[in-house]
Amino acid sequence: MKCVRKLTMAAIIGCLAGTVCAQDAQWDSVVAAAKKEKTLVFYTGLLSSKCLDRNIDRFGKEYGITVQTFRARGGELLERIRVEQASNRFIGDVEWNGPPVIFLQGEKGALEPLGPLPNVSNLLPDYHAEKYAVPVTRSSIGMIINDRLVKPGDVKSWKDLTDEKWRGKIAVDQMDVLGVGNMWFDVTYQKFGQGFQEAFAKNKPLITRDWGAMERRVASGEYLAYVGIESFNGLVAKGLPVRWMVPEEGAPAYTAKLAILKNAPHPNAARVFVNFLLGTDSQLLCANEAMGPVVKGVLEKVDPSMRPYVDVKKMGEQSPDPAVASKAVDVARQIYLTR
Repeated sequence: MKCVRKLTMAAIIGCLAGTVCAQDAQWDSVVAAAKKEKTLVFYTGLLSSKCLDRNIDRFGKEYGITVQTFRARGGELLERIRVEQASNRFIGDVEWNGPPVIFLQGEKGALEPLGPLPNVSNLLPDYHAEKYAVPVTRSSIGMIINDRLVKPGDVKSWKDLTDEKWRGKIAVDQMDVLGVGNMWFDVTYQKFGQGFQEAFAKNKPLITRDWGAMERRVASGEYLAYVGIESFNGLVAKGLPVRWMVPEEGAPAYTAKLAILKNAPHPNAARVFVNFLLGTDSQLLCANEAMGPVVKGVLEKVDPSMRPYVDVKKMGEQSPDPAVASKAVDVARQIYLTR
């Protein structure tokens, strides 16, 4: 009867037939096994996130499972996991990373099939679970500007950044390595063509990966803008004379994904953790930190002040195929490192 009381009429019919209750029982056994494992190791390319820390804390309290977290850039995690697995040292359980890294790892046999996860049924229509990965958040890539020195009409379009008034006064996330900067480069290259990138390169942008330092440098007026920063990282600058924004064409975007690593030492805890991060409450915590949700019922509840960060017009995404991303890396090097 406990199963029936929690279900809709359609589910009750299935339950009476044995299907739904069997699925519930299977998931209950996964949760029970996860609690016995007591711990899991989580590799994430999300370098700074209070919502992720809060969700890890919530997960620990709900399931009694300790999460050991290691943070690094996406490419660094790719290499770390490759070396560990090549030496038969299977340490990590769950990975949070960008699409090209997850795609490559799936192709190379570095991931385990996810198996059924209850919360997958709540994914928004644009998002789908794959054999080895499931979406967890959508990030919009915009720019931060000095809100005192840059006038409202100065950046209506991404193309406005090719104006010579930006020469020596603009910075951009590193484009010649896999990451956010390269995603911004690839999507805008596809949208506007090589001429846009060449014109932007003539303004001699500072190329850097230190977005934290750039927020302060933009706030001080040393630079007027920093291009290639996700909405949730742009939010960190709140309180400074810095504003995260997206021009009228929209934002290059990417969908971060969760995957379970090959021979995960704590496979049940890994599945329960992935499912937990897809829960409405977990997603809402991150949406209120400017990270776009991938499940239903979150945008309606998000803090109104966060809507401009999470409900953003999408200009396009980079292909998850790392061969495409690598080609974009090569083109970016030709344009920016030979100028």
